[in-house]
Amino acid sequence: MNFDRIRPTIDIDRMQQSHVTIVGGAYGLTQDLVRCGLGAVTYVDFDRIDASNPARQDFNMTDLGQHKAEALATALKRIDPDVEVNYLIRDFCDIGEDEFDMHFGHTDLFIFATDFFPAQARGNLQALRLRKPAIWIGLYREGRAGEIVHWVPTITPACYRCVCSSRYRAFSAQATAAANSLCDV
Repeated sequence: MNFDRIRPTIDIDRMQQSHVTIVGGAYGLTQDLVRCGLGAVTYVDFDRIDASNPARQDFNMTDLGQHKAEALATALKRIDPDVEVNYLIRDFCDIGEDEFDMHFGHTDLFIFATDFFPAQARGNLQALRLRKPAIWIGLYREGRAGEIVHWVPTITPACYRCVCSSRYRAFSAQATAAANSLCDV
């Protein structure tokens, strides 16, 4: 690929040596990172593409039924055949710590683009443990607003849990309410 037009604004040499791990979503962002010279990506998602996805998530109708991770890997290789693409068709929360280190210990940046709170919270714990920069991106219901939270070791003073403490409280309250409703039966 010819990166001459973007080289003044993007450190292409660094991008080509970088590895980004993305959990759920961010299909368009992932493709754009590869277009900007990203050298390696690991993608984690167990969902399949259904009829609602092409309009919202940069997939095609011909991708229906495929795992999102496989369809994305194919799209990334079409953009840049030299990009290293790894993917796991797994629930991010089910990956044990040793396996986690094997798959993600070498990553340079985590991007958590999932709306599943336990995966976001686990991502925070693992980014802190591995001392790896992380970005959490998300849209609110019906796309009415969105947020981006980032954490960079030694630079940002607050981690995801600190910035989004209300989410942790809300998740805990929902779990408590669910447990209490089971006791009422």
